[in-house]
Amino acid sequence: MHCPACDGILIIVDLQGCDVGICPLCEGIWFNSADLKTVVDKMIAAGEVDSPEPSTFLQPRRIERPDKQEGIRMCPDCDLVMKKLNYATDSNVFIDKCGECGGVWIDIGELMAIAEYIKGYPRTTDIGEGIIKSDKKTRRTAAILRWAGKLAEFLLWW
Repeated sequence: MHCPACDGILIIVDLQGCDVGICPLCEGIWFNSADLKTVVDKMIAAGEVDSPEPSTFLQPRRIERPDKQEGIRMCPDCDLVMKKLNYATDSNVFIDKCGECGGVWIDIGELMAIAEYIKGYPRTTDIGEGIIKSDKKTRRTAAILRWAGKLAEFLLWW
């Protein structure tokens, strides 16, 4: 698998009991759909996460100049364009999520930022997970539309 940020080769490693892909060049991490929450929960339980400053996450995000913004990122599993999402809607931690497989890409430092956010605001865990899982219905609809398209092609051919 190739890194969506720098096109390096992802190395599969065990992180808190989950297989994740880590890029040795940019140090970003690729998670399967449910593994991000598992890893963060284990980090918090193990005491590896400090509590954040209260004002850290409640500030508006500063938009950088276009030449400083990230380019389009492709899913390492599906090779489809990923969406940029604000984890838990107000965390100011922007992750990349594949709408097809549900995988999540985080850049260096974002894993600890998400863990600190969840530890500091534990009620937001459900919000963040809801955002990650929200595309499940969209993926199901897309699968039905693909199936209907194949059916239509078959009927036109027949």
